[in-house]
Amino acid sequence: MARILLIGCNQATSPYHVFPLGLAQVAGALNSQGHEVRQIDILSSELSIAELLAKHASFEPHAIGVSVRNIDDVDSHNIEANWYLAQTRNVIVEIKKQYAVPVILGGAGFSLMAEKILEFTGADVGVIGEGETAMPELIKKLSASNWQATALPRVFSAPLLTGDKIPAPLIDHDMGKFYAQKTGIMGIQSKRGCPYGCAYCSYPLIEGAKLRCREPESVAEQMERAHKDFGVSHFVFCDSVFNDKQGHFLQVAEAIKKRSLPVHWSGYFRPSHMTKDELEFLQSAGLNALEIGTDSASDATLEGMNKPFTFDDVHHFNSLCTELELAAAHFIIMGGPKEDRSTVKTGLRNIKALTRSVVFVYQGARVLPGTRIEKIARDEGVIAPQDSLLRPVYYHSPLISEEEVKVMLEADFAGDITRLFPPSKADKMDKALRSMGHKGILWDKLLARPTGRTRQRSSRASADRGCNG
Repeated sequence: MARILLIGCNQATSPYHVFPLGLAQVAGALNSQGHEVRQIDILSSELSIAELLAKHASFEPHAIGVSVRNIDDVDSHNIEANWYLAQTRNVIVEIKKQYAVPVILGGAGFSLMAEKILEFTGADVGVIGEGETAMPELIKKLSASNWQATALPRVFSAPLLTGDKIPAPLIDHDMGKFYAQKTGIMGIQSKRGCPYGCAYCSYPLIEGAKLRCREPESVAEQMERAHKDFGVSHFVFCDSVFNDKQGHFLQVAEAIKKRSLPVHWSGYFRPSHMTKDELEFLQSAGLNALEIGTDSASDATLEGMNKPFTFDDVHHFNSLCTELELAAAHFIIMGGPKEDRSTVKTGLRNIKALTRSVVFVYQGARVLPGTRIEKIARDEGVIAPQDSLLRPVYYHSPLISEEEVKVMLEADFAGDITRLFPPSKADKMDKALRSMGHKGILWDKLLARPTGRTRQRSSRASADRGCNG
């Protein structure tokens, strides 16, 4: 059996330090096949990558895997500073200084532009899609070729796993303790796949369009084990959408509730097709915060983003969260398809009507290969045909200037700490609250503070709805 060193090179800390779940799941898959695995997580260490690699030199790995979770932070106001592929290339350069073994790239970000990222970073080979199946197969082939990556194809993939075959993560002790103590948060998946076709989103490209659901009891067991072993107090469901139409999410909540776990949890929610009773049931099982994929702030731009709901749905969903005192965070892109001065004005009125909520506002939609937004951007001439998209490129509606959108957003959100534009504005507040010892999702702490001005609390007027088209 082989010795494999796995490196998580994510260094992003916004909106919080994210546990490298994908890395741990690949480690679990390799370990289950008898391989000896060590994990390095750059974010949870105070050592440089050179020092970390030197520390593990005695392990003498046969191959080194590097996980690329994100390409960038999808914030058009922070393009160069948080273009993570430059950091990834630096990691690989350092690996090749110290080790003469194959360097394998993988991860969600890598899967989007595998060949281009291999060429840019200088890695030897890569796995796309689900690393739990592709990585063991690649290791088998590398071993058979005496660890000569040049004898193999540059990119490996494997069939998607069914939900019951998604392995539990192998959580490194030091990594688990770091995240439990730093934020109290650990990611978890109850299913993979996304049946929706949102214009900007890469989830269906990475995980497929069909939902593949895990057994609810195995999800709850994983949460219980992480709480007992590491003291994790808050879990974030990394599913593309937690509240699926089939109702699997209710079975997961029931399994969690049966164990009476002293933890809270949150997830990504679609703001439609949920009742108050369902939200109350989730709350009774530990739900305390929601990340809501609102994505646009008017009906016209929701249609432009190919969202299957209206802002009335968003408003109703948010009202339920307000009534139940669930901390709600909306993520909204301004400047997407069909955005103009009228929709921005309507969107700002709609955002004001979202009571007891935090709103993260992004300007422009990151263009990723294979998404609807790429086709729109190329058809409209917003991006050039030769643009590789490796470096961050954003779609900004040609119907309104970027500067005008920026000025309108800044003026409307001035003095309101619950309206975060650009999203990096949250970083200082997060650090301050963490320094006070707060853990978990912190939106409830922001919502408990005065906003600095009185926000509109009433429902949107019919005139607002009329502007949505």
